[in-house]
Amino acid sequence: MSRTPEDPAGECSRIIELLREEPRGLSTSEISRRLGMNRNSVAKYLNMLVVSGRLEMQEVAVAKVYYLSHRVPISAMLDFSSDLILVLDSAGRVVQANDNLLSFTGFGRGEVAGRDIDSLDIPLLAPLLEAGLMRVALAGKERTDEVRFEKDGKDLYFVVKFVPTVFDDGGAGVTVIMEDVTAARQVLQEKERLLAEIHQRVRNNLQLISSLLALQAGSMGEGAGREIIRKTEGRLGVLARAHDHLDRSPDHARVCLGAYLADLIADSAAAVSCPADLVATRVVPSDLSLRLNAAIPVGLIVNELISNACTHAYPAGAPGCVLVSALDDGDTLTLVVEDEGAGMPAGFDPVTDGSLGLTLVRTLVTEQLGGRMEISDKGAGTRVLVTVPHGGETP
Repeated sequence: MSRTPEDPAGECSRIIELLREEPRGLSTSEISRRLGMNRNSVAKYLNMLVVSGRLEMQEVAVAKVYYLSHRVPISAMLDFSSDLILVLDSAGRVVQANDNLLSFTGFGRGEVAGRDIDSLDIPLLAPLLEAGLMRVALAGKERTDEVRFEKDGKDLYFVVKFVPTVFDDGGAGVTVIMEDVTAARQVLQEKERLLAEIHQRVRNNLQLISSLLALQAGSMGEGAGREIIRKTEGRLGVLARAHDHLDRSPDHARVCLGAYLADLIADSAAAVSCPADLVATRVVPSDLSLRLNAAIPVGLIVNELISNACTHAYPAGAPGCVLVSALDDGDTLTLVVEDEGAGMPAGFDPVTDGSLGLTLVRTLVTEQLGGRMEISDKGAGTRVLVTVPHGGETP
């Protein structure tokens, strides 16, 4: 004769003990018969145990066979994680907190269970909760932020992710995953420090070589040899400027083109005694940046073209305007240097009659940047157009 169960937890334990002795599983009817329990009550407890992940169910013909689950409970999996994990319901109450979070915050499990997250003193989460990220997650949108946190006098860095969560009963919630990235951040900071030091040393060495060339040029009389040294000094200055701007950039990987061009133009104009304020620049977008392997050839190209424009476009010595433009439309980097001077001499072929500077420019454009160059006579001035396709990946 079956009996009415009065202790659900105890009856669930009896079911588990029975199935532990029967690893192949038992049907609802067989469990009811062996334990002397009402079949409907057994079905209810079996369903509870399946939902909690402690039992597995498999349909065999028309019967349902139950056996012990070999899955790891979610609560245990949370504790396996090296991250700090907090599970909240839609009202912001703590449903689960893993051991790592409890250890980090100093709370006991009983102190956080069922508590409103706003009533817990967790400074790491305070700025993120104030920003409404929990509401964003409850609306179904995942959000990730990085947080700097000070503990025991040390700076710690965490990547905090708010993940929308749905519970077994269909209710909404949020899982907060906090990954400690302090070690990775420290390695990155050390690499950035080393990169900055390398760029500074390269820049200093280039400036030293440039100074030696300047001294050498000063000991020579006017002539072709002195002009060659002067131009070489200018080209070394372009390299030094690139490393100088890399040293200043936040990631030591890219050069802000606008600021870089401004310095190059000042250097190039000064080298040929041209007022720098007559050389204008236009960079679109204004925050356009280039990697080092593109910034150096672009800088050399601009240096040569400005030098040519200031020297040859206005041969009478009267200064004139030079415009340097850089445009990136998402697929192509376009560089234009144009003047309003005398234009190209009659019969001049820039391919066959070009100077070493123009030959250097063409080589840099085609071989190093993979682009093309066009030189055109505007009637009143010369226009040099350089296009570098990059297919969305700015060089």
